Amino acid sequence: MAKRRVWETLNETYRTRLQKGGIGKEQYERGDSLKAARGHATTPENAREYQKNPERFKEYRQRRKAIIDRVTAKKKEAFEFTLRWNEENSGNFVRNPPKLKKKYGLEVRRATMAQLKKIDAMTVEDLVTYQYEVRVEDDWRFLWYH
Repeated sequence: MAKRRVWETLNETYRTRLQKGGIGKEQYERGDSLKAARGHATTPENAREYQKNPERFKEYRQRRKAIIDRVTAKKKEAFEFTLRWNEENSGNFVRNPPKLKKKYGLEVRRATMAQLKKIDAMTVEDLVTYQYEVRVEDDWRFLWYH
């Protein structure tokens, strides 16, 4: 049996967020889906959801691919002159990190859309600078390897 939802147990900020998304006390306690109210009507809430049903998120996948292509091109423009530049590996660090774990034993998390959008909005010069600022943070490993 599912756990009973009680509207009053939610903090005010979260209740307001849900209400702005069209979920009120009645819908919440009835057990209605909160996806749209949380901003995930057309996007997966996590990687597992996307992997279970990629066809459901076709538009999301296309948007993500377009951003990844731009970020990969930006990485190339910023770093291709370095001696260690490897276009295939650089692209894989952005596109498909699990492939690199198999190949090199490296643990690299998949870049979030928020991270990709942040890099996409940067100039090449900003990317070079930013890459050094976040070098110590595991969540940004996809930028490290060129």
